[in-house]
Amino acid sequence: MEEFKDFTEAHTCKETLKAFEKLCVKLGLDNVPHEEFFDQLSYGLSKNWKFKRFLDHLKNKFQDTGKGKATKILIVGAGPCGLRIAIETAFLGCKVVLIDKRDAFTRNNVLHLWPFTVTDLKNIGIKQFFGRFCCGELDHISIRRLQLSLLKIALVVGVEVHTNVEFEGLKCPQKNGGTGWKAVCKPQNHKVSDFEFDVLVAATGARDALCEYKLQNENGIVIKQGFDRKEFRGRLSIAITANFVNSNTPAEMKAKEIGGVSSHFHQQLFKDLKTKKKIHLENFVYYKDETHYFVMTATKASLLQRRVFREDFPDASQLMERKNIDVQSLLAYARDAANFCTNNAMANINFAKNSRGVDDVAMLDFSSKFEAANASHVVERNGKKLLIGLIGDSLLEPFWPQGTGCARGFLGAFDTAWMIKNWKSMNAEPLEIIAERECVYKVLSQTTPNNIKKKYSDYTIDPKSRYPSINMKAVTAKKAKQFYDDVQDDNYEDVVSPAKKIKRTDETVEFNDLLQWCQKVLKQHIQYNITDLTTSWRSGCEIGCLIHVFRPHLIQMKNLDPSDRFSTMETVVNIAQRELGIYPVITVSKMVNCSSENEVEMALYLTQFYQLFHEENILENISSDNRGISNTTTYMTETNIVKPREGRFEFPMENDKTVEAGNDTCYICNTELFMMERLSVESVFCHRACLKCERCHCELNLENYRTQTSSKGRVRFFCPKHAGPNAKFTQSIRKRPSQVLDPINEPQPLKERSNIADRKRVPKSSEKPKIPPRPDFLARRVTSASIRRKDFTIQQMTTKK
Repeated sequence: MEEFKDFTEAHTCKETLKAFEKLCVKLGLDNVPHEEFFDQLSYGLSKNWKFKRFLDHLKNKFQDTGKGKATKILIVGAGPCGLRIAIETAFLGCKVVLIDKRDAFTRNNVLHLWPFTVTDLKNIGIKQFFGRFCCGELDHISIRRLQLSLLKIALVVGVEVHTNVEFEGLKCPQKNGGTGWKAVCKPQNHKVSDFEFDVLVAATGARDALCEYKLQNENGIVIKQGFDRKEFRGRLSIAITANFVNSNTPAEMKAKEIGGVSSHFHQQLFKDLKTKKKIHLENFVYYKDETHYFVMTATKASLLQRRVFREDFPDASQLMERKNIDVQSLLAYARDAANFCTNNAMANINFAKNSRGVDDVAMLDFSSKFEAANASHVVERNGKKLLIGLIGDSLLEPFWPQGTGCARGFLGAFDTAWMIKNWKSMNAEPLEIIAERECVYKVLSQTTPNNIKKKYSDYTIDPKSRYPSINMKAVTAKKAKQFYDDVQDDNYEDVVSPAKKIKRTDETVEFNDLLQWCQKVLKQHIQYNITDLTTSWRSGCEIGCLIHVFRPHLIQMKNLDPSDRFSTMETVVNIAQRELGIYPVITVSKMVNCSSENEVEMALYLTQFYQLFHEENILENISSDNRGISNTTTYMTETNIVKPREGRFEFPMENDKTVEAGNDTCYICNTELFMMERLSVESVFCHRACLKCERCHCELNLENYRTQTSSKGRVRFFCPKHAGPNAKFTQSIRKRPSQVLDPINEPQPLKERSNIADRKRVPKSSEKPKIPPRPDFLARRVTSASIRRKDFTIQQMTTKK
């Protein structure tokens, strides 16, 4: 059959979809229900004995579980993980629709495969479409070839695939048993927009991990929802990838693959490379696949020496900007490294072309690694539930030197398929299903080829068949409530979409008071003339001196060099961040070159120091050499996220004078709000008496209330009783987690502050408060809102002996 031959031999995504469409028309399968599609396809191809054996093998997988027939799933993203979960959920009997905004598989890069991944791909019949799969010394496959093979298998098992369709958001179900959950797509008239589904799976990659998506109800109101993400940041690490054309000549075949070489174990090779080529690498990988694929970690110094970077910047984002990279120098750097490590095998070989038609050489910064704070959540509207899950790079961004991307992506896909199976059967409560998924997710980032079960043939979607040990009590059903959203926004006023972020403008009086406080603190140091909040702070020494006045053991002024502004500023900002939990609002380079345009950002940054230190007495003439270094303790929250300093309080100024310019408007009642009576919660100002629950109108306790962002972007306040499970738990003054301190430094209970806004002034404490514990900067919470927001929240903690 010519149509079947065209399908199996297709080399592109477009060719594959077109050939399969013709095959379905030929066999009369274009309007067959998905429950019958595979059986009728098998019958139509039964004369092809070789392919029939492949179909019979797949049919056995359908027979394993058949309880998911009524479940409809929308998968966003046709990468390897998206295609793999599409195949697995099709085996469960689900109706699966997969969309992708691209219509071509163009990535030349090569994936390292763990042994279980090789076994899994062979079990689903990849060799039927790619006979040379894993025939070399090392197990790997190009991303493009893997996508193409998985696409063909997905089509055979009944997955409906649509390209050039972009996911934009969700439409809520209609009331009174109307339509179910639908997607908002581009183009809007695409038939996928009419597809109703029960489960949404995002396999969109690390850059678009459903951090924010639009939730549109039947009235057209749009609410922005999403998954929170965590960032793990290390030292600057720069990777270079290069693909050369593989013509399979005898000379190329002699080149020996390098499956990951580190400079620690092959010191002579890397030493010769540095001496002869001025190329300093930390590791190097070479895979011979459809292209000659090289990936290496280069040092910043060698890239500057080879003039790959035009200028040196301390800030990684500036350093890696396109305009700062000399493309020709980068190509030469990659070619020299590839030639040296393969004994000049790449000397006369051209670079492969990428999707833009240019030489396929790229440089990326992998200093930070992102992962989702949770793997799933549920949204319920008008009595209909939608299960949403993340997989692949959307869930856990890979660390390329370890080759974890494809392997952990497949494991996460199996875990999500298991959750979908349980969701359909409902053998457990929804919260228990989510809790189990989160427990399994905690294991995923720790997996290696050595700590998973070795009998790969026994692997199923059940996590217990793959992971030796899972703590199923790590997340309880009670904790999983935060991942279940059933708040009905219809109870509140309708607002025109889309939602907009509310911005707060700072009053001039606050800037003046902040400037006066800074001048007062630094008046002993006459070498620093503080006249404003911008240009007076360029050298970094001023911020260092500010820290030194209150924490002399952290910074010694003699070590700060005012002539090296970048280095000094970077040092003091890192110390403030690491030791005091004060995060920069703008980059170090902008702080060094700040002007009046950066006044708001610098004021926000310096205000953090004011809120931390303004109640303390200014230490006079105390040398850091006479002070012992305190035993501060690093702490992290239960979810490995540094505790955000939420619920900002702006205490009344110490000056007793009335400043008419400080008048404002209450965020809640919209009446006049004077400077001395205003309360700041969630970065908005209001009267203390106006802070009430929107449902029962009871006065809220500042240490225990909930917030919900409305469809308009307004912050709404609730008591714990009337807040929905998706509401944000907030404390204006929050107790820190349990700390491990010296017995002599054991913290005492926090002082009650229930009526702070009613005070005329903040009395100065006669006792010096203890140094707050230092937050760990290895991980911090990142959301789509916090990336854009310049404002911040401040938490004040006081202790007493």
